[in-house]
Amino acid sequence: MVDEYNNEPHRGLPKFEDPETGKMRHMTPNEAWAAHVANGFEPVSVDPDEADDLFRPYKICTARRSQVWWNTNGPVDPRRGRYMGDGDRRRSLAVRIRRYPGCVISS
Repeated sequence: MVDEYNNEPHRGLPKFEDPETGKMRHMTPNEAWAAHVANGFEPVSVDPDEADDLFRPYKICTARRSQVWWNTNGPVDPRRGRYMGDGDRRRSLAVRIRRYPGCVISS
């Protein structure tokens, strides 16, 4: 699925002449990536722990009386760690709370 997506032309990417067809078309994400690497781009890798954190949803909100509401779910007490609720999958199973900017208070 991801490979299909990255091998399809995207309107947000530059156009170029396709060497196979000779027609102008938008680049695929993989072609754009290869073009940047050919121009000297060196990707920076992240540790697995950092990668896990990068893909978490974030919301900046205000804690009121030690309670945090997220996505209409709450209140969440930062000391509880995991939510042990009634099995409602729409609720968050864990909440990571940070002091602004970036300092983790609890997870």
